[in-house]
Amino acid sequence: MKETEKNIVTNIIKIRHNRDIKQATIAAAINIDSSTYSKIESGQMGLSIERLAEIASFFNMSMIDIITYPKKYVSIEEFPQKEHEKKTKVLVQLEVEKEKRDEVLKIILGEESIKIL
Repeated sequence: MKETEKNIVTNIIKIRHNRDIKQATIAAAINIDSSTYSKIESGQMGLSIERLAEIASFFNMSMIDIITYPKKYVSIEEFPQKEHEKKTKVLVQLEVEKEKRDEVLKIILGEESIKIL
């Protein structure tokens, strides 16, 4: 199991423990056998994107929130910047109503800085 996958599984275990949920409960919710789920947590079986999506749905979380747990975002320090770059890369994850989107972007970026791709 790769280190990244190991970290994600560790996060899943932490979330499960924090919520006092048994492996069997998650296994039943995502329609797999308890022993199969146990193998995922123990690293004997790989964690697919599809399975991660199912687990995230069960936890009522996004996959990115599980990957970055306990943070709810990916900090800018995790993205290396080149010395000569004038712009800073920032990753922001927001969920807003469609009609409020432009208003929120104006608040974050300023009235003149909005460029919608």
